[in-house]
Amino acid sequence: MTKPTIAIVADSFLPRWDGLARAIIELIPRMTHAYNFELIAPRYAGERPQFHGVRYHLFPMLPWVRIEGAGLPLVSKRFMQRALAHVDLVWTHSIGPLGNTAVSIAHSEAVPIVSMIHSIEWEIYAQNLPIGQAHFRNFWLKTCRQRYHKAQQIVTPSQATKEILEAHGFSSPISVTPLGIDTNRFRPRPASERNRTREALNIPEDAFLFGYLGRFGAEKNLQVLIDAFTQLSHPKTHLLMVGGNRSVLRHDKEDRRISWIPSTMTPEDFYPAMDAYVLPSLSECAPLAIREAMACGVIPLSTPVGNVPTYLTPDIGTLFAPNSVADLKRKMLELLNDPNSHEPRKRKARKLVMDRFNWAASSDRIIAIFDKILQRRTN
Repeated sequence: MTKPTIAIVADSFLPRWDGLARAIIELIPRMTHAYNFELIAPRYAGERPQFHGVRYHLFPMLPWVRIEGAGLPLVSKRFMQRALAHVDLVWTHSIGPLGNTAVSIAHSEAVPIVSMIHSIEWEIYAQNLPIGQAHFRNFWLKTCRQRYHKAQQIVTPSQATKEILEAHGFSSPISVTPLGIDTNRFRPRPASERNRTREALNIPEDAFLFGYLGRFGAEKNLQVLIDAFTQLSHPKTHLLMVGGNRSVLRHDKEDRRISWIPSTMTPEDFYPAMDAYVLPSLSECAPLAIREAMACGVIPLSTPVGNVPTYLTPDIGTLFAPNSVADLKRKMLELLNDPNSHEPRKRKARKLVMDRFNWAASSDRIIAIFDKILQRRTN
């Protein structure tokens, strides 16, 4: 029996590393037994993983155009039509130039569309603009609503995001499918390995290491973390910032207590060196990085964004007020002054992720959605 063919469409993908790309590469190998895939994405410079049953269709990028590291693909409708020529379903992961073009073609040819919404797109894009944020936010919200209206099904990783979408008038059916964490890849490391990593990064072995790993986008609000840490008057602390260039932040002076690492394809090398992971975001859906860190036995500190409040309990980590340097600093000091809680928190953090977040369960739920829609189309 011939397997159905699914087109995966993403306006951002590897080697640009973010939660969207992470979700796609985790789900694909768990779904190729059921489908063939055509993966439509921008052609960022660098390598992409190869999967059995997956064919790439890569669109060139507009030169010199970058917003927080993200570029804009040059969209050819003819090239997109060729990529979608024999697909049975279109699965979008954003609604930018590639996603919108694919949705328009699929809609005109009665090909079913499932849209996975990983973030509150109108908030994220607006926050990354230097001016006109309010006007653009309203414009992009209206645009998202119109484009996602063409989907037979919207899938989102958190109940909180579903409620936001419904409150803003998104009319397509919305289902919640939590995303998993690979707890074999993301796991605590022996003390000797942890110490070698710290030595390579010039971080003292006995320092309490706060960390962040992810994009340095405006919506991540990383300046709050930088300011809170630099105001700490606590000995033997260090901050590890992984995933971007510090030039995008207001921190151009040298500080031996802060280490900066560019974007990485191997985040599992850095989480285990941390003691606490800090997520100061203003907008999230179901952030993967904080749960990856927890799976590595790292204490989580976060703003109450997306689905984080549903699992970050006081015995594991702590929530702090959005955009508040003072509150984050206070929570960091409380943690530092309670050393007896550190190891129990780390064990509970990993156990929670192992118990609640499983990629196999995520892929099974998405397969069930696809099969239901494909069966309806056949009938």
